[in-house]
Amino acid sequence: MPDITRAAAQSPSLRQFLTGLSELLSIQATAIVESVARSISQEVFARLVSEVVPADTVVLRTANGKSFTAAELRQHIESGTDIGRQYSSDVLRVARDFLKSMARGNRPETGFL
Repeated sequence: MPDITRAAAQSPSLRQFLTGLSELLSIQATAIVESVARSISQEVFARLVSEVVPADTVVLRTANGKSFTAAELRQHIESGTDIGRQYSSDVLRVARDFLKSMARGNRPETGFL
């Protein structure tokens, strides 16, 4: 069965049609609107992870020792699995904290800045 929210996230014309239809029927189209944000987020993170070369590079190791390559993680992100969502969330938190630290004048000791 097709996923209508995913299709609406990928097709502006379908999204507009469904949103207009929901307004005519006085139905909340929250899932359709939220699907766009999820789709964009997944697309951005999947693209970032796919830039890791070679694709068999381990980019995540969980607390229980499970390793994920860039290719595996990209698939998890695109599929919206728990591990893909958690990775995306963790990257945003780390980036936020890193930028906040930089804004306070703290230079990282990583050597890349």
